[in-house]
Amino acid sequence: MTIDEVNACLPGCVQLTEYKYHLLSLYLDEMLQWNKKINLTAIKDKNLCWQKHIIDSLLLGEFIDEDKKLLDVGSGAGFPSIPLKVVFPGLKITSVDTVGKKIKFQKHCVRKFDLKEFVPLSLRIEQLEESTSELFEQVTSRAFSSLLQFCQLCSQYVTVGGKLIAMKGADYQREIDEAEPVLLQLGLTIINVDTRELLPGKEIRAFVTIERKV
Repeated sequence: MTIDEVNACLPGCVQLTEYKYHLLSLYLDEMLQWNKKINLTAIKDKNLCWQKHIIDSLLLGEFIDEDKKLLDVGSGAGFPSIPLKVVFPGLKITSVDTVGKKIKFQKHCVRKFDLKEFVPLSLRIEQLEESTSELFEQVTSRAFSSLLQFCQLCSQYVTVGGKLIAMKGADYQREIDEAEPVLLQLGLTIINVDTRELLPGKEIRAFVTIERKV
């Protein structure tokens, strides 16, 4: 996809410059090259990677605060955390995934693209408190688990007044209905549900924003 095609699929607050487009293109090249030896993604077509990985990740940029610490849970090969870091270099990101080879790839990208204040960790989210006592103003998840499990496992890492943002597909309402009875017990409240079309296709992406009240 060209830069114009990519930007046409993104909100106005997340438009790519030529430099950032070039950096993300190199990142996809690295991922597809590594993918020949280790399984990072099932998608092998670069144009489809732009849509399913980069554009999808960057849609989240509309709902985050770029000057606050972010924890990305179940980040895989670095989605959405690496694209967000490229577009919003001021973000301080901790990226967690259980699969060591995927974190190894993220560490390679951190070095290759000189990503400052980006920390990839290979561990289960339940083990994060053993590595850091830090709390985060925002915690994201793109393909980690159900909304209920995401909230149960991650609410302890969010500051009071901070938010969890879950990226969900077309079945998001079922997950919300399942999670809502438990959220109050966790001190959490759903404050917004926004839906967007993942262009250039018509796939629905929902962004469920949940605030930690206590």
